Amino acid sequence: MSTLSGQQLQRIARQTADSLPEVTSGYPFTPHLAVYKVAGHVFLIVTEDPDEQIITIKTEPEHAAALIREHASIEPGRYLDKHHWTSIGAGTGITAPLIDDLVRGSYELVVEQMSRSDIDRIHRKLDEK
Repeated sequence: MSTLSGQQLQRIARQTADSLPEVTSGYPFTPHLAVYKVAGHVFLIVTEDPDEQIITIKTEPEHAAALIREHASIEPGRYLDKHHWTSIGAGTGITAPLIDDLVRGSYELVVEQMSRSDIDRIHRKLDEK
């Protein structure tokens, strides 16, 4: 498994997000922050700045702490609550499977906080894939 560049990690994050049910994306904050939502709730932010190619995802605090300890290019979230959001940049150990897993995990964390009917609808769509 090779380490990804910032551009590669962002591409993989976008592809993963776009493959998930009920995902929309847009630029509600600034032209350089692509925001991905599931059913209206943010789960991924892609920073489109060539000098700072990062993604920001939702994480459980314990998982975030472990990621930060294990990877020098992972830090508390840049734009949101640093307790529940984590930013990831290119660096040693940042691989395609890791980015895919983290984006899917962020999506699931957001889905788990939705109403039972929304959760059931999204899980049915996931099962269809």
